[in-house]
Amino acid sequence: MGPDYSDPNTNAATFAYNPDNSDGAAAVGLLAWRNAYEVPAEMNEATVAATLEQDADARAAMYQDIQRQYQAEAPSCRCSSASNRSACATASRTGGAAAPFRRSCIVR
Repeated sequence: MGPDYSDPNTNAATFAYNPDNSDGAAAVGLLAWRNAYEVPAEMNEATVAATLEQDADARAAMYQDIQRQYQAEAPSCRCSSASNRSACATASRTGGAAAPFRRSCIVR
């Protein structure tokens, strides 16, 4: 089984592309716009350029650069996955041993 998003532009266009952060843009299809993240012009331009690049190696390098820019510039919220049991399913429901339910995110 491979990754959920086989093309890196799926993530770049989601997180590192928002050419118009104004309310009037109404760019509801862009996650960065919905979160009011004003993506720097250079990152917007790099995302568009990487989308158009035909050489696979050059394109991969471009997306790596976008990722580094995003990690250095973008606001983020760190979440940790807890391994504490909050409930336990019965063996009959899971078809075997009891399985713990886990909390998906704890903000610290």
